[in-house]
Amino acid sequence: MKSGITTRWLRGSLLITVITVVMAESLFLYLLTQNYYGSVRQSMVTRFSSMTGQLQMYSGDTNEDASQSRSLALRRMVEQFSEKDKYEFILLDAYGSVIAASSGTSAEGIVSTADFTAAQKSADGIGSANYTTSTGERVMAVCQLVPYASGDVAALRLVTSLTLVESQMWQVVNWSLLVVIAILSFSVFSGLYFVRSIVTPLGAMEKAAASIAQGDLEVRLPA
Repeated sequence: MKSGITTRWLRGSLLITVITVVMAESLFLYLLTQNYYGSVRQSMVTRFSSMTGQLQMYSGDTNEDASQSRSLALRRMVEQFSEKDKYEFILLDAYGSVIAASSGTSAEGIVSTADFTAAQKSADGIGSANYTTSTGERVMAVCQLVPYASGDVAALRLVTSLTLVESQMWQVVNWSLLVVIAILSFSVFSGLYFVRSIVTPLGAMEKAAASIAQGDLEVRLPA
């Protein structure tokens, strides 16, 4: 009897509780990841909007002159980039190769073509990628195709470290897992207590009934 009731409880309420909690945790982790990564991506897209907006002001006697003016302006933006402590600002050519970088180097070791390829396939000309650099650092790269002819510059790229972001994410994840463990532990212990509260009286009744069946009419159940 005890085994039967326990089995029903395990297959019933406890299983439903576990499935519900796991699904809720999975959804929470998905939304958490999308929120953190989405915020980082959006901050870089906003900077692109400011940069490309400035390119509209450049013109020339011919389309070629305007194109070269924009190219020079983008190179100055790279040289004078004020957020080098947060981002690596890179100019790319039509093949995805580095033309210039705010660090003054070729950005070797942090370059991936995944964001550039995604930008080429995207309807809005923006692509992003998360990956690990050659030094083992997790980064996010966001690339936007230049909407105006700008010489040999075909795309803009911003790269930022995800170390701090993922550290904060893991803190939230750890806390959420502790909450999940607490909920499941409470469910298990409260369920076992409930099962025992049913099984113990039923066991006593079963034992008393067996004694009566054997002719012991003096058996009494406690009130």
